[in-house]
Amino acid sequence: MVIMNEEKTAALRKQLVIIARTMLLQIHDIIPEDPLGNFKGGEGIESEGMIVEYSQNAVDVNRKENAVEIIADCLRSIEKIDEGSYGACDECDEHILPERLRMYPYSTLCTKCKGEQEKARKHMHLVSDKGPGSCVSVKVLMQRLDHCIAHA
Repeated sequence: MVIMNEEKTAALRKQLVIIARTMLLQIHDIIPEDPLGNFKGGEGIESEGMIVEYSQNAVDVNRKENAVEIIADCLRSIEKIDEGSYGACDECDEHILPERLRMYPYSTLCTKCKGEQEKARKHMHLVSDKGPGSCVSVKVLMQRLDHCIAHA
């Protein structure tokens, strides 16, 4: 756990809200409603334009997944501040390195647990191609962020 005075706590909360808001705005700019665009597979796959469009949308889905994860981590970090457990890893309860928290103030996992999460993530997706989020919707993230702002 990181011990902070009220001033540092308020500044950290503000920083986390700003990061989450920025990521939320980026989500809306990243992916169109139909993430596969005109690509339907099979017919016309030889078209270079369709392959480039499909590849770009695949990259955009990855960027969107990262943005959603950062928003969720920001919100979780604000909860941890309120609980008094900010700076402790959500998985193993070990202290997150201060350097890591300075670089990524929304870190909820220590370096070891984050590495394990990344290995596991190679085999699954956080966000579906069909909507704002399969496990966390953008609307829910916006509501949680508004709640954090109201109680700051």
